[in-house]
Amino acid sequence: MKTSKVLRNQLQNLQQKIKFELLSDYFFVHKQSVIDERLSFQGNNIHQGDEIEIVSGAIPLLIQQLLAAGNAHIPYCRSCSSSIP
Repeated sequence: MKTSKVLRNQLQNLQQKIKFELLSDYFFVHKQSVIDERLSFQGNNIHQGDEIEIVSGAIPLLIQQLLAAGNAHIPYCRSCSSSIP
């Protein structure tokens, strides 16, 4: 089963073909949830025809900024490869 990481690969291939500017840091969001690229589409609860957003930034940095500002309480982040302070 393909993982959701195929989205990143397809977007990079498309960027090379039609020469548009791709953000250096970005992640994918589906129904206000960050997509874990290690999981399949089914594991992320993504179905045919669903909309996926491309969001500028990096997840660990975004979480650190939210926590520093006191705007979020995140007990667990399955998408983060680094520890949350």
